[in-house]
Amino acid sequence: MVVATQINARSLSSRVSPFLNIKRNNYFIGVNVAVLVCQLFVMQKFNLVFRTQALTINEWTVSIILAALLLVYMAVIRRLENYWEDQRIARWNSSLAHSRASTTQA
Repeated sequence: MVVATQINARSLSSRVSPFLNIKRNNYFIGVNVAVLVCQLFVMQKFNLVFRTQALTINEWTVSIILAALLLVYMAVIRRLENYWEDQRIARWNSSLAHSRASTTQA
């Protein structure tokens, strides 16, 4: 889930995909690999030190599926934001053109 959130946070604009040029950012990839490795070690190997319980393969699968669903959900939200913004701009342009036409006729 942390990695999915980091991917979504790469772009604050709904117009730019968070996956754009993701392979070029070596620091981002390195940080995410380090986060994944740390999560694996904390949950699976250092569970006595951190007082956690090792996850089963089913629990890891559910976690990965939820993270993937988060990425899909945020992609849908970005698309909807773009659609709503385009509709708002179109209405604004239409009303502006209508008001200009009515003032030139008067």
